[in-house]
Amino acid sequence: MQDELSYFLVDFAGQMVTNQKGEFQSNCMDCLDRTNVIQSLLACRSLQAQLQRLGVLHVGQKLEEQDEFEKIYKNAWADSANACAKQYAGTGGALKTDFIRTGKRTHLGLIMDGWNSMIRYCQNNFSDAFRQDSIDLFLFSGRIR
Repeated sequence: MQDELSYFLVDFAGQMVTNQKGEFQSNCMDCLDRTNVIQSLLACRSLQAQLQRLGVLHVGQKLEEQDEFEKIYKNAWADSANACAKQYAGTGGALKTDFIRTGKRTHLGLIMDGWNSMIRYCQNNFSDAFRQDSIDLFLFSGRIR
């Protein structure tokens, strides 16, 4: 399905080569972190198709085969997830970044996810009431007219 939706591409002359026909909407109702995992996989696949189209990668060549690039890509994506988690959840790290960085769940990653979840729980239930009230006020004030 992702291939059918394509992507938007304009050549050097400004002519449209391909047009995007849709998008994926991926959001887990209760977990920004699971959404991030899916988004990272979709983005990687789209980037691979674009790089093949531009001739940077040969047809059939995979980004996973480009060790140095894959490492930079995955680390940048995980670092971005950590920044979003800090802003959104108030914790220093996103969950499941071990999977984003390595493609595998690790024991250390599970321990860190448990730790971050515990910190989130405590912050959300015991010390984050003012922040939550501010978010609720902002979100609900747009509905009241």
